[in-house]
Amino acid sequence: MDKTQQLIQSLTKEEQQQCLHYLTSKNQRGDVKNVALFQLYMEEAMPQEDLIVKLYGKAVAPNTFHALKKRLRTSVIDFMTYHNLKTDHSIEMELIKNILSARTFLLREEYKTAFQLLDKAQQLATSYALYTFLNEILHTKIQYAPEYTPELLPELQKLSEATHHALLLEDKLNLAYAQLKTAVNKWEYQGKAINFQELFSNTLNNLNLQPEMLSFKSLYQFISLFSFSAFATNNYTDSEAFILKNYNLLQQQKQRSSMLYYHIEVVYQLANVLFRNKKFESSLHYLQHMKQLLQAQKGKYQSAFAAKHLILESLNRNFLGNPAEALALLAPLLHKKKSPTEVHFYATLTAVMIYFQQGELKKAQQLLIQLHHTDSWYETKVGVEMVIKKNVMELLLFIDLGHIDLAETSLKRLRKNYTKYLQSIGQERVLTYLKLIQHYIQHPEEIHAKPFLDTVENSFEWQSHQEEDIFVMCFYAWLKSKMEQTNVYQTTLKLVEFDDK
Repeated sequence: MDKTQQLIQSLTKEEQQQCLHYLTSKNQRGDVKNVALFQLYMEEAMPQEDLIVKLYGKAVAPNTFHALKKRLRTSVIDFMTYHNLKTDHSIEMELIKNILSARTFLLREEYKTAFQLLDKAQQLATSYALYTFLNEILHTKIQYAPEYTPELLPELQKLSEATHHALLLEDKLNLAYAQLKTAVNKWEYQGKAINFQELFSNTLNNLNLQPEMLSFKSLYQFISLFSFSAFATNNYTDSEAFILKNYNLLQQQKQRSSMLYYHIEVVYQLANVLFRNKKFESSLHYLQHMKQLLQAQKGKYQSAFAAKHLILESLNRNFLGNPAEALALLAPLLHKKKSPTEVHFYATLTAVMIYFQQGELKKAQQLLIQLHHTDSWYETKVGVEMVIKKNVMELLLFIDLGHIDLAETSLKRLRKNYTKYLQSIGQERVLTYLKLIQHYIQHPEEIHAKPFLDTVENSFEWQSHQEEDIFVMCFYAWLKSKMEQTNVYQTTLKLVEFDDK
């Protein structure tokens, strides 16, 4: 599949139809082939020669087709830019609109309206600690203060100086993030181990930064990097220690309320890491703290985090032995008609896992069918890790439903699409697991035989109970339940049980 087709298939069905309308409205001639090519690209990939014949009815010079494809790609990118500007309701976009509108009124010398817009933007930028925007707002206010509020110049000067200081610190923290990200990317490419805590400390020292200088925003960025490192190394224990140590330092800061959004993000990440470490009660404790934070500032961030909170609480409840309670928490998300892609994906896959563990295979299948987009599309939304888990879940479900042909197809697709990726991040044991699954599919009668049991036992290098990834344990629990003829849910609970004291 070429890049233009990948771009088109990354759009939702609704976006594809909107893009078709956009292309049609831009065409000034009726014989333009861009719409026809777009429609062909919406379908399955086909050889270039077949595309040319379908478009032109005959063979044409390759340059003619490539020129058409290049123009189409440019038009699709133009549409995406236009569409994002039209539909983006992010805080940054709201700030940009307010600043641009204020400048329009300033040029008209309508200072009162302009400063009202700038005041609104300043309050918003301050609450989100968006210092780049805040600096631009104050710069504009100072420029026009002599015409409207000269008495505010001293106060604006103090605010501007404080913002410059905060912006400089933010720039250094951003540079630290970039250096860490570069190191993590290099590690990912080379497949080498990385000591994130040591790298983090060295990076801060080289930039004359102290951990006390972190903001909730920068800590959230660093946690995101650490989380990737934790997935690749299955070391969520170090990640937990890193977040707790720096979170406790940040708790002493006075400006916590002005960075509430990132404060909530950090608490959520901490609760998530505790869940991954099988400390379910501790995770629920921080989720309760997160719930309290969501009520602050008149619940302004409730809608942004409510779904993530429910999904993580549901996971904790399920592994504490309360699957019915876990499903009840997910119900509002599953029945909601319009949810963000990420929310729909995580809620659905969590419910699929719970139903699967309870042996309600038809319900699990009905939900899994709702995840109807392509893997490549979901990868851009939720990441490769979650797409792999979804495919493994689908594979096990097909086996338990007795759909062996579908299971074999799913297994082949998993290997074809993700072998190189898994090898690149040192997760060959997933491939080992798939090999065992293939053996079970082909020789189900050998599942209880000692040679197979010995093969399974010798196939993995297990980490300690605390360090082992919880989802890896879930997938292994399914195989273990087959070998021992036990209930998959009870087998799972025994494997993940942790004394969270």
